[in-house]
Amino acid sequence: MLGRASFLVAACALGALGSLGCGTTHLVRPVGAGHTRIDASVGGPVVVLGGAPIPVPMGVISVAHGLRDDLDVHADAHLTAAAFGEAGLTLGSAFHFGDPSRHVFTVGSDVTGFAGHGDWMGILDPWMAYAWRLSERWWLSPGLHAAFAASAARRHFVPEPFVQLAWAASRRTTLELEVRWAAPFDQANDLAPSWVTIGGQGALMVLAGVAWDAGGGR
Repeated sequence: MLGRASFLVAACALGALGSLGCGTTHLVRPVGAGHTRIDASVGGPVVVLGGAPIPVPMGVISVAHGLRDDLDVHADAHLTAAAFGEAGLTLGSAFHFGDPSRHVFTVGSDVTGFAGHGDWMGILDPWMAYAWRLSERWWLSPGLHAAFAASAARRHFVPEPFVQLAWAASRRTTLELEVRWAAPFDQANDLAPSWVTIGGQGALMVLAGVAWDAGGGR
């Protein structure tokens, strides 16, 4: 794994639990044909530092484009990893079913690669989510990531159930709060630093993001 980098970079891989890509799952909401979305998010596993639970500040910038109303593609840059000498890039797509004015079921797939300090890590992350439009401004989206991570040293399957709450602050800007339970079938009591777990299993992740939807033409 990427053990030579700061634990801030390794934290997005949850150390002994496996490997994860960080960043809000903003494509639970369709971008729309010909439109572009820029999403910036920060957060990750919640660790205990100085007696206080603090989400690890992993920064990710994503650019998504709607090829059709029901099909989006995106690319993500992992900024915190880059700051510590690790190149990280995610490419992915999302296919949507349903009426965006009410509810949308989405199936997506992401591929992430990290490299640096003589090591590498690859993550294949199929995911699905169901987004309810609670009102004109609010979305509630439960879902599941099913990431499989591989490095030179190990292979690991990391399921991540999640729920995201999104609020449209304006016509183009949406604020996101996402909570994940990473690797819920793995015991995490012996990890360092001390991760916040649920019943001693897996690790709790908290991510916050802001999405800006630009216009576009068909």
